Amino acid sequence: MSLNRRDRFLATEACAQICAMSDAPELLIVADESAPWTDAVMSLASPHRRAVVVAPDAEIETATVEVVVGPPPDLAAIIPRCPQLRWVQSTWAGIDAIAHFASETLQITPLKGVFGPAMTEYVMGWLGFRRLSAA
Repeated sequence: MSLNRRDRFLATEACAQICAMSDAPELLIVADESAPWTDAVMSLASPHRRAVVVAPDAEIETATVEVVVGPPPDLAAIIPRCPQLRWVQSTWAGIDAIAHFASETLQITPLKGVFGPAMTEYVMGWLGFRRLSAA
C-alpha cells in the first residue's frame, strides 16, 4: 500500500505528536542535583525535545535518547544503553573514558576553550607563592 503525499504528511504529523506526548527523553543531562550548569543547558534545549536531568546512577528509559551531556565516567555506563544516540557532549576536557564509543554515527565532543583563564590564574598564583616562600 502506497500513501499519497497528503496521507504521508498526516502520518508524519501524527507520529510527531505521539513522540511529543511521550515522557521518554531525547536529551539526557547526567549530573548531580547541585550542578549549577544544568539550568543553562536545560534553557537551551529545544522546546520540541524532551530533556531531563538525571543523577549518574539513575534508572531511566534511554531508548529515545539522541544527545547526552555529562562527565565521561558517568556517561560510559549510559552510552551503550542509548540505541538512538547521535551526540555526546562531555563536561570535561578529557574524554578517555568514552572515546572508544565514537563512530561515524556518534559524535563525541570534549569541553574545550573554557579552562585557559582559570589555568593561567592558577599557574600565576602558584608561581607567586613559590617565589614568596623561597624568599
